[in-house]
Amino acid sequence: MRGGLLGVRLALLLSCSAAFAADPIEIQVDTIRCGSQASVTAWGGYALGRQKFRKDHHLPTPSSGRIIPTFEEEVAGRTTGTSIYQEYRADKKCSADPYWKQMTSVQANDFLRAYVWTFHHQSSWAPESRPANLSRFQIWRKTNLKSHTPQTNADLVVKL
Repeated sequence: MRGGLLGVRLALLLSCSAAFAADPIEIQVDTIRCGSQASVTAWGGYALGRQKFRKDHHLPTPSSGRIIPTFEEEVAGRTTGTSIYQEYRADKKCSADPYWKQMTSVQANDFLRAYVWTFHHQSSWAPESRPANLSRFQIWRKTNLKSHTPQTNADLVVKL
């Protein structure tokens, strides 16, 4: 049954992607840096989550280049990527990807927003977006993310 749920979720994300066909935004996933199919799938989910957020919230598209995510967009992308990773791994019974395994723990402890703020902060993000649990996350990460290396192996880029 899990495989069916993963298939449905990926089909929905891909149908969203098809709806974006006329959109000048292109998804780019660095499959070399990803290393595993589970990671490639998760990063694809991350990018589709960001793209869907942009569309749902009518965010403006820059004229060219890499799209710098808003805070909420980045949270949406990593939330989707983490969910897709968990479903893919449960379905395929594959070995854990170190990065996404840590993201699963971050999400399970309700620290995803604080994680994004800490490791992927953009100067354009409003100070009011700062998560309330940021100081608790800083304590938690000292024990739980000791050897963590932040990653972003997918992006949204405006097609020229």
